[in-house]
Amino acid sequence: MSMELSYQELLSKQEELHQDLVPFLDTKNSKMFPTLRHPLVYSIPYSPAMNALLNKRYEVLSEQVKKLLKEKNYFSYIFQHERPYRFQALLDVITLLDDKEYWDLVSDVWVDSENIWQNLKAWKKILKQRKETKHFFMDEDDKKDFDNLPDKLIVYRGYTIGKNEKGLSYTTDENKAKWFAKRFSKSGAVTSRYIDKKDVFAYTNRRCENEIILLK
Repeated sequence: MSMELSYQELLSKQEELHQDLVPFLDTKNSKMFPTLRHPLVYSIPYSPAMNALLNKRYEVLSEQVKKLLKEKNYFSYIFQHERPYRFQALLDVITLLDDKEYWDLVSDVWVDSENIWQNLKAWKKILKQRKETKHFFMDEDDKKDFDNLPDKLIVYRGYTIGKNEKGLSYTTDENKAKWFAKRFSKSGAVTSRYIDKKDVFAYTNRRCENEIILLK
């Protein structure tokens, strides 16, 4: 009950938005309503009536990520951030990771990401590092599935025309590629490639997408 009262008190309290959050407030470019997109705090839509609640959330989470970083809890540190900022959070700690942590976290952030194509160069750089231990990227189930793939296979990529045709993600499932092609726009298309299995960087089905990652 005390938590509920505290929540209600914050909602009824009038405050200016925290100065750290102000640069992430968009009141002009949003098509429908103001939005707040800070690495730790999102509010879509945003209303000034929520400032006290948002400020408190920001203060709590700011202290929490500092604590997680100090404790070397890198997974929780990264995933405490809002999804579009988790890749940057990974970059913040990547030099601190041993090989197993490196590939585990790279894999986790990859699977979680919705905007790989927007950070294409940086992702390529990351995936080309520590080649000797890249097998850690795949979990045991993915390794078994990958081993069962033929030596030559056809892969598909669904994309929005004029936006993200080039990328690293493909799938062995043509229907899944078609779904991606139409996911955000009617102007989508599917491309396909015949590849050698030995050229695959990794395979993952953690999101049930039969994903093939190709670096070339």
